[in-house]
Amino acid sequence: RHRAREAARTGLHLSTVVDDLVAPAYPRSRAELADSVVYGLQELGNALETMLARELASIVGWEKPAPREKDGIICSPDGDSSRSGTIDEVKMTWQQFDPDTFFQSPKGFNYLTRIQGYCHVWGYQRARLHALFARGRRRGSPLPLPVSVVMRFSDDDLRANWSVILQHARDKGML
Repeated sequence: RHRAREAARTGLHLSTVVDDLVAPAYPRSRAELADSVVYGLQELGNALETMLARELASIVGWEKPAPREKDGIICSPDGDSSRSGTIDEVKMTWQQFDPDTFFQSPKGFNYLTRIQGYCHVWGYQRARLHALFARGRRRGSPLPLPVSVVMRFSDDDLRANWSVILQHARDKGML
């Protein structure tokens, strides 16, 4: 219901560009699921992300910022803490957590690329990813595992990441 009340999204969003950028590098290896199953899992993930974001905002003190547009791409992270110069992103995934390989996985690379894009647009070098791994830890408990990761990026890394995002969007005719 919360998502249904949001205004319709228009324009080119960072998530669209990053999803398209990541897809060819990490072809899907799982069996195809029926659309009804995929949509159900996505809605459950969206609901959990919304709930987590609301609760974390009340504890950590960040706000959902208004979207910003840069170079024709609209960015809307889950949270912004201007006092600490931090972007907060909340995710829920069905992937198991492996601290040694997560950011090399399709999801981890996608999340990292998005977060760096948000940091670049907001002018921040710091980000926090708050993720709920519904299937727990790889080689560990199968119970849901909440993980928060604090990241810091150099200006050079953020500019290089944004350059890749822009070039991909231009190459694919999105811009």
